[in-house]
Amino acid sequence: MRYILILLIPLLVFPRERIIALTPAIVEIVADLNKTDELVAIPEHTVYPKNLKKPSIGSGVYPNLEKILSYSPTLVIAQDYQRDIQNKLKQLNIKTISVKLKTINDIKNSIKKIAKNLDADSKPLLKKINDAIAQCQKSKTKHKIMIVYTPNESFDKGVFIAGKDIFYDDIITISGNENIWQNSFISQPVLTYEHILKYNPDIIIILNSNKNTNKQKLIKLYKTLPVNASKNNKVFILDDEFIFYPSSRVYKTVDIICKTINDGV
Repeated sequence: MRYILILLIPLLVFPRERIIALTPAIVEIVADLNKTDELVAIPEHTVYPKNLKKPSIGSGVYPNLEKILSYSPTLVIAQDYQRDIQNKLKQLNIKTISVKLKTINDIKNSIKKIAKNLDADSKPLLKKINDAIAQCQKSKTKHKIMIVYTPNESFDKGVFIAGKDIFYDDIITISGNENIWQNSFISQPVLTYEHILKYNPDIIIILNSNKNTNKQKLIKLYKTLPVNASKNNKVFILDDEFIFYPSSRVYKTVDIICKTINDGV
């Protein structure tokens, strides 16, 4: 009996969390805080860390409550927009914390909040982000930047762009330039062909998440626009998977977008 008690003491003193992250971006933060071994389930379409094998709780948009409960979590981490599932979990007395992941400051604050709840050190991750911001070369003259999301093969259905109150807009500002969208705090406005001509971007950066897209064809399409970016051959395409996630890897996004903008000025 004495030996059994000795073996149980570490478990009683150092209980491990059973964490469920409700979005891929949260999984990335937990992993970068070196707490992957405490994750018991993750959402579909998690891409980082690579080869992470954990049970699924369904879509990050519509997490499956029954699956979540089946893994007996001690902590569920959600994004602020996932209010419905958060309310249900709290009604069941399951510890749930909410984080906002829109701007760079949001991401940094969320890293600190998650780290505090996991008894982890947030400083190394915050340093990477702060270093990337400090190292971003500032443009001497402001240029108008248009960052495009999930581009279509024509302009007929409109063009989703990075608006305000989002980390892409932060990066444009950090680089000393100006987002073409200045009208409101809409994060993902949709522009018509006529709107693009009116705003006349100096640099166009296309964020392409579809690996089957013909990049040359897409660039060729945007170069048909009679705007400064097309006339001066300042149309670029980025498809690194980390660029689409507002997570601890945002430092990489800061670095690659700053370098792309500097290539264009």
